Amino acid sequence: MKFLVVVNKYNGIIKKVSKLGGEIFVAGFDKKSNANFVPSHEITNAIEGCSFLMKVCDELVPDAVFFSSDLILRETASYFSGKRELGLVAHSKKLKMDGGRLIGTVPGGNNLFAEVLSVSSPALLILKDDKMVETPSIKPKYVPFETSSLIRLDSVEKASVNPVKTAHIVIGVGRGVKNSLMPEVEKFAKSINGEIGCTRPLADIGMFPEESMIGETGISIAPDIYIALGISGALQHMTGINARHVIAVNSDPDAPIFSKSEISINQPVEVVLKDLRKCLKSFSL
Repeated sequence: MKFLVVVNKYNGIIKKVSKLGGEIFVAGFDKKSNANFVPSHEITNAIEGCSFLMKVCDELVPDAVFFSSDLILRETASYFSGKRELGLVAHSKKLKMDGGRLIGTVPGGNNLFAEVLSVSSPALLILKDDKMVETPSIKPKYVPFETSSLIRLDSVEKASVNPVKTAHIVIGVGRGVKNSLMPEVEKFAKSINGEIGCTRPLADIGMFPEESMIGETGISIAPDIYIALGISGALQHMTGINARHVIAVNSDPDAPIFSKSEISINQPVEVVLKDLRKCLKSFSL
């Protein structure tokens, strides 16, 4: 089988796809990408990404196209699938082949994973990964594409490092934390030199910026300590966390997150917060 892997910043999915045993070709959205196909000039939006990808696919005719989890690639995948009327398996954690057809494992409801069989041709899958790895040198082919008249790039700024992704201590905030309690949460985070992240529902209502959203559709983190406040522990959130130690505070005794935490505190967040700060300050972190 012939596989096309589309990457921008994160290229760790190439290793995942290589385990399927097919012939792999790489398309990069950055003009300086180490890839088989690169754009003739910088791609700045999903419309241009789709135009570039259509030309690559028409030439290559792949059996499957895999997209990394960069924001512009997720948007391009959706736009491309609509243009070509293809199915799209989003946010797949694992891959396997079944009789020549691809199956992606994605988070489902009720804290269960679902295996989704792709029947499109080519199959389209977005793979969750935020790793950058070294790849062998490839002589690229530069592919021209139509630029979008709907979107104009006025300026380019270097993205700053996301403090939530690099923090040793991260405090996660879920729907169990009232908005009125946030000043106390911020004071708590500052006292232990931690950063604050959130679950998707809080980002969706604008309580936190998107770059603070932890989980399957947000950022992945690997802190020494993750303190979950008012978080149920849904798979969509927990798959973005690779912490050495997890402390969970939730008033629901049946919260799924308690099965994943070393310290489980079944109390309302407002009751526990002050005592938790005193406890953690007594440790050398």
